[in-house]
Amino acid sequence: MSARPSSINPAKFKSEATLNSTTSLCVAFIANYLSLTKNTAASAFSFQKRLPETSEEIAREMEKEINKLLEASAAAHQVQDFPQALAQAKKAADLNKKLELHRKNANPKHPEQNIDLTYCAHFNLANQYHANKMHDEALRWYQHIAAHKRYAHVGRLRVNIGNVLYEQKKYAEAVQSYQMAVDSLPSSTGELQLKIQGNIANCWIHLGKFSEAAALLMDVVSACPEPKYAINLIVCLCVLEDKKRLMNAFVLMLKMRKAATLLYQLSGPPHSSGSQPSDGPPDSSGGPGHGNPLTRSNSPTDIAIMRSSEGDDEPHDEFYFELQARKKQTDRAILTAAQLVAPIVDSDVTSGYDWVIETLVANGSTDLANQLEVTKAVAFMKKRQFDKAFKTLKSFEMRDTEMAAAASTNLSFLYFLEGDYDNAEKHANTAINADKSNAKALINKGNCLAKRDNLEEAQQAYHSAFGYDSIDCAEAIYNLGLTYKQMNNIEMALHSFFKLNSMLPNDPEVVFQIASLHEKKGAIDQAIEYFKQLNTLLQESDPGVAAKLGDLYHLKGDDNMAYIHYHESFKLFPSNLKVVSWLGAYYIKTMAPDKALPFFQRAMQLDPQNPRWQLMVASSYKCSNQPAQAYSVYLDYHNKYPYDSACLRELVEICGELNMKDERHQFSVLLRVIEQEKAANRQIEENAVQTTQASDSTQVTNKQEEEETDIGLLLP
Repeated sequence: MSARPSSINPAKFKSEATLNSTTSLCVAFIANYLSLTKNTAASAFSFQKRLPETSEEIAREMEKEINKLLEASAAAHQVQDFPQALAQAKKAADLNKKLELHRKNANPKHPEQNIDLTYCAHFNLANQYHANKMHDEALRWYQHIAAHKRYAHVGRLRVNIGNVLYEQKKYAEAVQSYQMAVDSLPSSTGELQLKIQGNIANCWIHLGKFSEAAALLMDVVSACPEPKYAINLIVCLCVLEDKKRLMNAFVLMLKMRKAATLLYQLSGPPHSSGSQPSDGPPDSSGGPGHGNPLTRSNSPTDIAIMRSSEGDDEPHDEFYFELQARKKQTDRAILTAAQLVAPIVDSDVTSGYDWVIETLVANGSTDLANQLEVTKAVAFMKKRQFDKAFKTLKSFEMRDTEMAAAASTNLSFLYFLEGDYDNAEKHANTAINADKSNAKALINKGNCLAKRDNLEEAQQAYHSAFGYDSIDCAEAIYNLGLTYKQMNNIEMALHSFFKLNSMLPNDPEVVFQIASLHEKKGAIDQAIEYFKQLNTLLQESDPGVAAKLGDLYHLKGDDNMAYIHYHESFKLFPSNLKVVSWLGAYYIKTMAPDKALPFFQRAMQLDPQNPRWQLMVASSYKCSNQPAQAYSVYLDYHNKYPYDSACLRELVEICGELNMKDERHQFSVLLRVIEQEKAANRQIEENAVQTTQASDSTQVTNKQEEEETDIGLLLP
C-alpha cells in the first residue's frame, strides 16, 4: 500500500524553540493583536508535527521509514560499501517484521499487508547477503521468498539461487535451480531464457560434461550471438577435439564481429567527422564475470576508460561507447579463440595458425590476422623455436607502423634472451621511434642498458615506461627496484617494491625483494616478518625461505627459532650443506652428539673432499660413547692423512679405552715422532726467521753508516 499524506490539525500544535520566518511573523502579529485587545486569556500558538494517532497512521509512518532504509541500503551498495548496505537492509527487514505484527494486532481477522514492500525488504536483504559473500544466509532468504506464491515473478528468483549455488561450487544444484527458472518463465522472455541456459552450460563445463555444454551452447550462440557464449563453446569443442564443429564455431564468431563492426561504424564517433579512434590491440586478458567463468562482459569501468581516452570533456553518445566496448570484447574473444583453435585444427601448430589467419583475412578481419601473426611468433618463443619466431616477426618490418612496432618489441625481447644486447637495443629503439609510449619497448631498452651497467639511463627508461603506462607497468617498477638495489640505493628500491606491492598485493616475488632489502639494510625484524609473509603466500613450503629465516634468527641470537626453520628446510631439501652443518653443530652445542651424527654423515656425503666432516662423525661417535665406531672412522681418516697429529691423539685415547695396547703403543710412537719432527721444523723456521731478521738489521746499520759518511763529506 502507498502512504497518504495525513491532514494537519492546528489545535494539536505545541510551541517550538525555533520557527521559520513566516511562522515568526504570524506569531508577532498575533501577539500585537492580543496586546491591543488586552485579552490576557489568549493562549499561545505552538507549532510541532503532530504524532500519529490511529493504527493506520502509525503503519504508514513505519512504511516511510522502511523505504528510507531501503534507499540508504541501495545507495551504500551503489558505492560498494557492502557492510553498510547489509546493516541498513537488516534494519529495514526488522522494521517490516514489526509492521506486519502491528497490522496483525490491529486487525487479527483480516490483517492488511503491503506485499510489495515486504518483497522488496526481503529481496534486498538476500541481495546484500549475497554481495557480502554470506552465501548461506543469502540462499536462506532467497528460498524463503521463493516459497511464497503470493509474490509475482517469483520464478526469476531461481536465477539468484542458482548464482549463489554456482559461487558455492554446487554446480549440480545450480543446474536444477536454473532449469526451474527457465521452466517458470513465459515464452515471451526468450532472451532471458537463453542467458539462463548459458549459465547452465557453464555449470556443465565445471562438472566436466563438455558434450552437454557444447550442445546447449550451440543453441544459445545461434539465437543469441554474444562473444562470451561463443568462446565457451570454443573451449568445449577444443576439449572434445571436434574439429569440424570447432571450425564452424570460429567462423560463426567472425560473423558476429562483422555485425558488431558494422553497427559500430554506422554509429560513428561522437563529435567527429567520420574519423574513428584507433582501438589498438585488444587485451587478451579476460576475467571471470558473474554467471560466466570464462569471459567477462562490458563493465561501467571499461566504458568510463573509453570515455576518458577520447581526450575531451564534451558529452558523448552512450550508445557509441557501448558499441565500442562490445567491439573490443568481441575482438578480444576472437583472438583468444584463435589461440585455442590453431593447435586443434591441425597437428602442426604452424599450419593451424595459418588456417586461422587465412580465415580471418577471408572474413574481413585483416587487423586481427596481423595481431595473430604476432601471437603466433610468441607461441614459437614459448616453445623455444626462436628461428620460426624470428622469421615471423621479421616479416612485419615492412608493414604498417603499429604492427611493425609490436614485432620490433618482440624481436628486441628475443635478441635479449640470446644475449645479443646490441640488436635488442636496436629493435627496442625502432619500436620506441614508432610509438614513444610503448612501455614494453622502453622496458626492453632499460634491460639492455642495465646489462651494460649503464644503470642511470636504465633507470630513466623504466621511469618513462611507468609514466606512459601507469596501469600495466609492473615489469617497469620491478626492474626499477632491481636497478636501485644494484646501485645500493636501498631506500629507493624499497619505495619501488612497496609501490608494486600495493598494485600486486601478495605477489611472492615482490614480497621476497622487500624482505631481501630489509635484510640488506640490517632491519632483521622487518626482514623476518616479510619472509614469514612470503612463506604463507607460497602454495608449498620453500626450503630456501625456511633456511633464510634460520639465518636471520641466528643473526638475531635466537638459536631455538633458528633450529625450527633450519630443520624445516632440511626436511624439504636435505642437500643444503650450510643447513646440514648448522644443525650438526647445534646438536653438539646442546650436548646431543647422537642426534648430530646423521647430519655430519650427510655432510660427509655432500662434501666428500672435505676431511673436516669425517673428523666430526668420528667425534660424534666418541661423544656418544661408541668408541668402536669412532675408532673405525678415525682409523680410516688416519690411512688417508697419516701425519695428522690431532687424529693420532684421538686414536691413542680411544685405544686406551678399548684396551688395545699394541695399537696404542704404535700410535703413541708415531705421534711422538711426528711431534718431534714438527718441533724440529718449527725450530728450523724460527732460526731462519732470526737469521733473516739479523741480516736485515745489519743491512740497516750499514745503510745508516753510509748516510752518516755522506753527511760528513758535506760538512765544511
